[in-house]
Parts: sequence; C-alpha cells; structure tokens
Amino acid sequence: MDTEQLKQALVELAGEDTEKGKHWFFPSNVSDRYAILLGLDLKQSGITIGVGAISLACMVLLLRSNAAWAIVCYAFSFMLPVGLIWAYYTIKPITDRPNISISDFLKQRKAYQSRPKELFKQPNERL
Repeated sequence: MDTEQLKQALVELAGEDTEKGKHWFFPSNVSDRYAILLGLDLKQSGITIGVGAISLACMVLLLRSNAAWAIVCYAFSFMLPVGLIWAYYTIKPITDRPNISISDFLKQRKAYQSRPKELFKQPNERL
C-alpha cells in the first residue's frame, strides 16, 4: 500500500473529505430571503397583497356603491387581512431571538407535537 492510498484511507476514516470542501450547515431559523415590502419577502408579499385584493374585490362586488361609508368599508376590507397576515409573518414571539417569526415558531411547535413521544417507565426495584 503506497502512502497516497494510506492518506486517502485515513481521510475517509476521519470523515473529512478535502476534495468536496467544507460542508456548511444553516439552521432552519436562518432566512436567506430578501425583504421586499414591509419586511416580507416576495412570496409573503404576494400572498399578503393577493388576499387583500381578493377581500377588496369581494367587498366591491357586494356593495357596489360610491358613498363615503362604502369607501371606508373598502379600505377596511383591504387593510384588515393585509394587517393580519403581515402580523403573522413579522411578530417575534421570542424577544431574545429576533430571527424567529411567529410562523416559524408555530411550525416548530406543530412539528414537535406531531413527533412520536418516547415514554420510559421507572424500573422496578429489585430486592
């Protein structure tokens, strides 16, 4: 066995592959997205504006009026869903971790509650 093969075998045993380079690990709570509108990324902004537009279109179809109270209802029907979805994506439930939003927190909580639980019984005392 020559020295090159020995070096390669030792590298494989150590679990370090120098040819691939370093393996980077990014935790699930780190976002690689850019904020487009109100601190939301492109997908979240699209969802927010889309839901607001659908709500506004439904209200316009129901009321069909140009009166001042109808315009106030139109504005309210657009701003309420947009505000709720914006709050869902931007509220930070853990004050010490500003990179975790409430949506990430709820996803992690749901994943934790749906995983199988391991229960251990206390062993019997032997005499």
